[in-house]
Amino acid sequence: MSRQHGAPGSLATGRLLPAYRWLAALFAVLMVVQAFLGTRGFFSANSTLVDSHAGIGNIMGLMAIAMLVLAWLLHSRNVFSMRLVMLSGVLVVATFVQIGLGFSTREPGDFVTAISMHIPLGVTLMAISSLMASMAWQIFRGPSPEAVQPRTDGRANRSVNAAD
Repeated sequence: MSRQHGAPGSLATGRLLPAYRWLAALFAVLMVVQAFLGTRGFFSANSTLVDSHAGIGNIMGLMAIAMLVLAWLLHSRNVFSMRLVMLSGVLVVATFVQIGLGFSTREPGDFVTAISMHIPLGVTLMAISSLMASMAWQIFRGPSPEAVQPRTDGRANRSVNAAD
């Protein structure tokens, strides 16, 4: 899944990794909030909720960019695999497509088409962001680097647990 390198006290694990983890978790939680605001605002014709939905969506676009930058920095420090960098890139693109679809619903002629793509893309964004948050929080959950013993038989290293 993700690489588990980087010293525990390094900048990667000291500041960048927790920042990414919390941004990813917040993004996933905000996707649920967005579903509530968007549907409640639309079905109750409450423009305040719809405007809040749009504003939070714009903030989430900035969050997605920050997550991509953090993912790249963590990858360059051998903490993240390219998979999380690529997922972060997909998240940025999908988030900005979602924002564009959301604003295109304000045009009367495009409403049905835009909303029919906006809702499924929101569900997809929720799945992707939840996956990314889960992947980020699983990094360094395995044995500590001190528990990894070098092998003398020429095979790759394996973690050594006390129970082995």
